[in-house]
Amino acid sequence: LRHRNHLGVITANPLALSKTPIAIDFSHPATAVMGGESRMLTDDLAVLWAGDANMDSGVVANGPSNDPSYLLGAVLLNFDNSLLNSNFIINGYTATDLDMNGFTLFAGPGNDLNILVGSVLLHPSNSTMSANFIIQSGMPRIK
Repeated sequence: LRHRNHLGVITANPLALSKTPIAIDFSHPATAVMGGESRMLTDDLAVLWAGDANMDSGVVANGPSNDPSYLLGAVLLNFDNSLLNSNFIINGYTATDLDMNGFTLFAGPGNDLNILVGSVLLHPSNSTMSANFIIQSGMPRIK
């Protein structure tokens, strides 16, 4: 299962193809998936990790190829942002719309940056809460 700005997820074991469709509920925490901590677990739900704004199959808040730089660049370089405001709002469901509300906002209340940073800092494998921790997708990259 791939998504435009969330990390993808794949079953832990291959499934045989057949004429009968197989339903897989990736939102169920007991569904076995590839990769450790490849989904964020809530009380009774498993969800995809948000924040892959640059679509490189990883989420990183600080360091090389970080997602906030891509998010800021999209906002600052938007054709309609003639004043180069970091709190300019881009309308539309884009890769930089991390909370999927139809808007991209880098700075200000309800911004998309907080979703990204929260994913990185609160990831269960990030025991030191490092901003340069990289959340890797649990599925192989397609080149």
